[in-house]
Amino acid sequence: MRNQLSRGGARVTIRLLAAIVGLSLLAPRLVQASTKEEQRARIGLQLFKSLLAADLGIEERAQNDELAVVFLYARGEGSALELAEIFGAKEAEGTAAGPSVRGIPLRIVVSEDRTLTGNRDRPAAIFLTEPMSDAALERLVRYGIDHRVLVYSPFEGDVEKGVAAGLYIGAQVRPYVNLATLKASGIRLKSFFLRAARTYPTSEAGE
Repeated sequence: MRNQLSRGGARVTIRLLAAIVGLSLLAPRLVQASTKEEQRARIGLQLFKSLLAADLGIEERAQNDELAVVFLYARGEGSALELAEIFGAKEAEGTAAGPSVRGIPLRIVVSEDRTLTGNRDRPAAIFLTEPMSDAALERLVRYGIDHRVLVYSPFEGDVEKGVAAGLYIGAQVRPYVNLATLKASGIRLKSFFLRAARTYPTSEAGE
């Protein structure tokens, strides 16, 4: 399965703004989901796309001329497979040459948490498909920092625990980033993305 993000700063900026506006309209209806976690994961997919496009060094993490994006689970492989399918299908819409980031094809991988750190292939980014234990989350944060991998969790409280990026649901649905983790990981994001994001430690600017 492969996937693509828009190229070009202007196009990505428009996409991020559209995602924020559209997702903000969904926020009041979170209670309609089967579980809060499932709804956050689906909403998180939209901002995850923009996050990948905003990563200034993502091409440096290509292996075999591909960028691996891992959808990580601890217990529920079915949910991880479903989210990966949604992500791939959405990103493949209207593409001819195949989905990519900065011209590099994306390879979507579904992986169990305990097998990730033993894999010699370094992914470009990791999407958490379900809440992890504190110990597993701490291990993933350390893995991301040590290997310069962008770890993303849509679940409440994970950015505060050290995950590099996630989402914040308030008056608007916005990207949420941990500045200390990004710095420790050596990951740089485009300035427009950071301006649109809520940051941890919290900055109230733009609230």
